[in-house]
Amino acid sequence: MSPRIALLSFLAAVLAAQERPSLIDGDPFDCFRMSGAPAATQLIVDIEGMPFARAWRIRTEREAANPWDIRTRCFATRPASRGDVVVATFWMRTVSAGSGYTTFVVEKGREPYTKSVEWTVSAGSSWKRIQIPFTIAETYTGTGAEPYNLSFWVTHQLQEIEIGGLTVENYGHGVAFGDLGLAGWPYEGHEPDAPWRAEAARRIDEYRKSDLTVAVRDSDGRALAGVPVRVRMKRHAFGFGTAVAGQALMDMSENGRRYRETLQQNFNKTVLENDLKWPFWETWARGSAAFALDWLPANGLPDVRGHNIIWPGRANLPADVVRLLSDPERLRTRIYDHIREVVEYARGKVTEWDVINEPYSNKDVQAVLGEEEMAVWFRKAREIDPDAKLYVNDYNIVEAGGFDLRHQNGYYRIIRLLLDNGAALDGIGIQGHFNTNVTPPERVWEIYDRFAEFGKDLQITEFDINTADEALQARYTRDFLTASFAHPAITGFMIWGFWEGRHWKPAAAMFRRDWSIKPNGEAW
Repeated sequence: MSPRIALLSFLAAVLAAQERPSLIDGDPFDCFRMSGAPAATQLIVDIEGMPFARAWRIRTEREAANPWDIRTRCFATRPASRGDVVVATFWMRTVSAGSGYTTFVVEKGREPYTKSVEWTVSAGSSWKRIQIPFTIAETYTGTGAEPYNLSFWVTHQLQEIEIGGLTVENYGHGVAFGDLGLAGWPYEGHEPDAPWRAEAARRIDEYRKSDLTVAVRDSDGRALAGVPVRVRMKRHAFGFGTAVAGQALMDMSENGRRYRETLQQNFNKTVLENDLKWPFWETWARGSAAFALDWLPANGLPDVRGHNIIWPGRANLPADVVRLLSDPERLRTRIYDHIREVVEYARGKVTEWDVINEPYSNKDVQAVLGEEEMAVWFRKAREIDPDAKLYVNDYNIVEAGGFDLRHQNGYYRIIRLLLDNGAALDGIGIQGHFNTNVTPPERVWEIYDRFAEFGKDLQITEFDINTADEALQARYTRDFLTASFAHPAITGFMIWGFWEGRHWKPAAAMFRRDWSIKPNGEAW
């Protein structure tokens, strides 16, 4: 055993031996109560042959509109401080057919319902031990002025599951997740010899490589043997891309120079992060968009995604469009005019468009005009720019451990609806905004396989992993990128920003503010 492994084992043993306070004040079976009845029932049942004697048996009997509509919840919580490291441990199994699902949540008890953790897990008919590490997001006084609660959401499918052996232990500050000795941490398939790695290498060899034959002849045309040949790839067929900020490209300071230089050195594809979004396009972003759309192709980056034409939730629409939600005909005309204006402007400069962004959870416009109207937006965009590839884009398809079935199923249904209604759909965008609840590579493949059934290009459009654990961040960047690169339907992989000074989640960046590269940047 190496000295480092021995030290980690010792630390894990020390941590395991310490008494740790629970976040639950009293017996968990006294405080968890079901909400959402009669859509679900909760019983306490006796259990034999396990490290615990009782469990909750929860039966979900009907579907609900929101994932939090059916949940069992505990408000008897003890004080906790921002930054405390906590581990929730429980056992789970399904007593119905197939796999069962639950989402463990710790959140503030009032608006804005800040969540310290929202972690979905799955288990089959055998008991499965679940361990979830997380960090408390805010300081709470328990049941006092700053209350918070713990819950299990069960609005995933019609199912019957059992949950037992629950502990929620507070380790305090300064403990790394990797030092907790958690089984299987940080995800299934992280091991160097995990079987999926050999399969990924085989697929990459098949799908991402081809043979190159070089014939070397002298000036008289005679073939020469044994002559050294050097080959340098000029451009990769696969898109390794990033979101960029138009204003950062325009910045003439030293940071602006480094931003442009790092972009050119590490990526062959880009997407404008905000400059083409409808509300920004019509207010402040036209100048930065114009600069970016000229600068990028002139500097070796001609492959530019447009993001996005319509993000159909009221929070992501111009104010005057929100007011038109009560006037369907004027709303329809306003949308058509916007599609014409922005697509005509970017024609020949944008190679791909996210025509619709996040339609599963952003559907205020569809509620007025009907879901079939989304297909019209694709047809309008195709008429204006026949050469640009047109995408739909959504989140929580591969995130959340790969178990957000409601979102996956809803997105699948939307894509089917688009195609059935004649949408000019070329590609399916799959975001990838992760926290520590990452998705095992083999589960990623299962999800890709499902959406590849449509026969359209798939693309990872918005990847990042927002965690202070830089080792996990680098490891999962490597493995998620490898798994994606190994799947034949994936045509590109976009990260959502690269520099800490211009990143919506600074901890997720690949380059620090001083431009030093982080481990996840090295992995990339």
